[in-house]
Amino acid sequence: MKKTDNIKINTQGTSEITRYGQALAPEYFGVDERRMSELLAFTLEYARHIRFKNLENNWDSDWSVFFENNLAFLLGTISSYDVAGESKKFNRIRQLLKAGGKSKENLETLWELFDLTHKHFSTLDEWYKRSKSDVVHLDKNVLVRHLQNAIDPKLKFDLHSFRVLFKKAKTLLFKDKYSDFSLDGFDHLWKADGRVTVTTQDESISQIVKELSVVNKSLIAVLNFLKSLAPSLLPVVLKQYPFHAPQASLFLSFVKLFEHVQNDLNKLNSRHLDYYYEHLLKQKPRPAQADFAHVCFEPAGNVIKTQIPSGTLLTAGVDEEGYELTYATQESFELSQSQIVDLRIVHVARNPLIGLGSSYRSVSNVYSRTITPSNSGFIMDEFGNEVSFEIMGRDQSDLNEENRDMQFAKLGFAISSPVLVMSEGQRSVKLDFSFQLKSMGSLVSFIEEITSREGLTPDTAFYKILNNIFTVRVTGSQAWFQTDRYEILPPDSWTDGNIRIELNFDVSAPSISPYDVDVHGGEYKADWPVIEFSLSSRYAMYGYSYLKDLVVQRCSIDVEVRKIRSLQAFNDLGQLDSSKPFYPFGSTPDLGSYFLIGHEELSLKKLDYVSLDLQWHNLPREIGGMR
Repeated sequence: MKKTDNIKINTQGTSEITRYGQALAPEYFGVDERRMSELLAFTLEYARHIRFKNLENNWDSDWSVFFENNLAFLLGTISSYDVAGESKKFNRIRQLLKAGGKSKENLETLWELFDLTHKHFSTLDEWYKRSKSDVVHLDKNVLVRHLQNAIDPKLKFDLHSFRVLFKKAKTLLFKDKYSDFSLDGFDHLWKADGRVTVTTQDESISQIVKELSVVNKSLIAVLNFLKSLAPSLLPVVLKQYPFHAPQASLFLSFVKLFEHVQNDLNKLNSRHLDYYYEHLLKQKPRPAQADFAHVCFEPAGNVIKTQIPSGTLLTAGVDEEGYELTYATQESFELSQSQIVDLRIVHVARNPLIGLGSSYRSVSNVYSRTITPSNSGFIMDEFGNEVSFEIMGRDQSDLNEENRDMQFAKLGFAISSPVLVMSEGQRSVKLDFSFQLKSMGSLVSFIEEITSREGLTPDTAFYKILNNIFTVRVTGSQAWFQTDRYEILPPDSWTDGNIRIELNFDVSAPSISPYDVDVHGGEYKADWPVIEFSLSSRYAMYGYSYLKDLVVQRCSIDVEVRKIRSLQAFNDLGQLDSSKPFYPFGSTPDLGSYFLIGHEELSLKKLDYVSLDLQWHNLPREIGGMR
């Protein structure tokens, strides 16, 4: 666990009154709970079913024309829009798609998804055109600018992507069965620059659905924002926007007066309870009882452990009349220095749409989040605001960037050894892992499944699922550096339980240096270089499911270094400069003259072989002269 500042929760505690069940309150249920926004939305929808005659006594239109362009009625419509229902409807239709094919049912289902997404675009376009119907007073319109900011620049490019995606589906799948979605009735604000192009590559239905889901999620996010914003804008429109048509003003006044009747009607529950308990049952309020409190104790710094006996008196200041408040502990307990230093949420996601399609529910990713409570015990965001959160976490793959509240959890392992000190040259590292055979069951089963399903050889399946599975970092002299030049090799025999990881570093790669907490950070307790392997979240195949059971019995490391040039050389006269020509045994060698070559890394490794490449000048030309 990471050592951080101790988390201290200072709170005044809770009482029985504050823990009172909300559903038990008489005001929890009202006879008429409709808000003003709901009444306005209902009125507008009801008016569409009532027709009227014009001055020539002919049926002309319905009553909705009297209200639909009023800003208050539009906000009522937005507040009552069932965004959650529309989102569930899209997901429910998407789940009807059957795997593997362009069947008639799948094409019809795909068309429903396109039609539903187009409906959301049309709804937003209708709201925008209704919001700016009063062009004279647009400067005081509190809604139109929010709709403009939602459409331009974000949603109009999503609409552009939607049309491109539909043309692609029409070219590859629908042919001429369905007509294109026309934008002729849309406001000019939706028009995007550039021409619509269609790729002719073969795309699967599942890929098209994934791209369409991204567009739909963007629409749902905007609809949710507008729905949450509308209730706060409605009072502003009623009080500060004096440009309502006469018929709308009269009806809005009626609804405001109707709220008084609603409030009186909703007090029926409270009046009924008072009559039942006080008049029929003759009950009276219970007399006062001794107060109690939950108290948090924190020992002094010099106290390791202490006992708090039962009946210990605690003072809590004075009450409003000046009397001292005293509480007594009900039970004895032991107090120590144990503290909460870190709060985190870890969520193991199993998204069925991600991965290679295992028959069992594989782990698609692991997410984590650090919880930061305030002094009062509430959870705060990065801006210091109290926020709610998913206590068990949630899958982040289906969320857009702004709604993601968890990060990828860092899972993996690290290896440290003195043989990894390699400052220069062409370097290679071979890590041979010997696993307990029983622990390899998940990995072998998954390879067999991919082999059978896709018709691959075991080695090919092994490379497919383990390719790029890790993010590899190595400690350098200045910082960590990352390398992609590694390969995981399958075992020669699946019964020996051996797997090799090979890493290669060329001459231009940084030096591999010992771990230094001040330079590299982290919490490794190592004095030698560290190679860190973390499960990568960049690719759809997440390896936690089939690697989590592996038990390592033995790990051996072999390193090979070529083209080392920074050698230290000595002879009878002292240290030599190996970067330029020199006399190895001195200018006048004699019997017993010596020549020493050394390198710091040679003393840290158990050597298998060493070879030296020397370039000599003026070699003796006689046979045996060198001897």
